[in-house]
Amino acid sequence: ENPASDPSALTEIASTLYEGLLGAVDKDIERSERLIISTDGNLEHIPFGALLRVRGADARFLGTWKPMSHVVSLSVRRELRLRPAAPRDGGIAVFADPRHPSFDELPDAVAEARRIAAAWGPGARLYSGRALTRGNLFHEFETARVLHIATHAVSNGALALGTGLVVTPEGAGDDGVLRAWELIHRSPLRADLVVLSGCETGPGSQWFAMGEGSFDLSRHFLEAGAGTVLSASWRISDDVTADFMTRFHDGLLRGLSADRALEAAQSEMSSTPRWAHPFHWAAFRLVGLGDDAILADVATARLP
Repeated sequence: ENPASDPSALTEIASTLYEGLLGAVDKDIERSERLIISTDGNLEHIPFGALLRVRGADARFLGTWKPMSHVVSLSVRRELRLRPAAPRDGGIAVFADPRHPSFDELPDAVAEARRIAAAWGPGARLYSGRALTRGNLFHEFETARVLHIATHAVSNGALALGTGLVVTPEGAGDDGVLRAWELIHRSPLRADLVVLSGCETGPGSQWFAMGEGSFDLSRHFLEAGAGTVLSASWRISDDVTADFMTRFHDGLLRGLSADRALEAAQSEMSSTPRWAHPFHWAAFRLVGLGDDAILADVATARLP
């Protein structure tokens, strides 16, 4: 998690981890179309996309080589397949930059949100500033096919259901944090894909239970009804996040499945000198049904 780290040391660690964790099944990985990863314990902290496969002169990071997603277990994956699909005409709802007295504003997130909403076309709904409220989120939970939420994340290491997302408070008694227990118990969530563009919304400093995996925000969104969740495992700068999200949505709008859109975005970032270090792109990971092509049935578009 250090973009200034020694490249030779990174290569050694990343390749050693690949051989130790996946070397025995390397041939199977090479033949596969995509990877579905289920981990527990300390393995939850490993960014698998940053593992480096070295074969002679060919060296490739796993995240730029194969489409990849994570699941809590294969039984949970089967359950996700059985959930009702989101409305086909639900479109996208984009949320960014709440107004909260205890948190800084996120101007880069607003620019990111406007660009993404514009790319999706006239049907996209944009909620920024004071419009990023608990009430508006709950409203879109029932109809949106894709949710993109760019806000601060709040972690509670002692209580799994205390983690949450910062929203604009709505009156007295509202602390301006949409907590995990509200996601699960108060609102039906129908989205095929939820994109959490805030920092540290995936495994990192979140809550763990051995045998159960991480109880981070991505896990809570799945429990609430989402099919797939994209989140970040460590703190990424706003400009990097905006660039990555632009590339990821571009892939979706070209009809790629979520895991292939992630692979494409990570490959493009790793090929850009400014963002080549895995610190900038390997934090992003998919949990759930990553192989679903969210937009396979609609006309393709391109981000400006």
